[in-house]
Amino acid sequence: MTSRLSRPRPPSVQRPVLEHLRQLAGRSATGTRLPTVRRLMAEFGVSQHIVQGAFETLSREGLISSHVCKGTFVG
Repeated sequence: MTSRLSRPRPPSVQRPVLEHLRQLAGRSATGTRLPTVRRLMAEFGVSQHIVQGAFETLSREGLISSHVCKGTFVG
């Protein structure tokens, strides 16, 4: 049984993208721009939905922030 306080596990297809972004965010300075959705789609061979889901997860965790027409950034 899963506690309501525990973080839900990402789909297995999303996990490599999520871990890659977590590593980038962890070793980059606040304000550093992260790779684009298209670049990550090509690099990992996944859909836009998978990459956006990873970005949403990290945004909820407070590790990244997205700005329309500007990009996604650490912090």
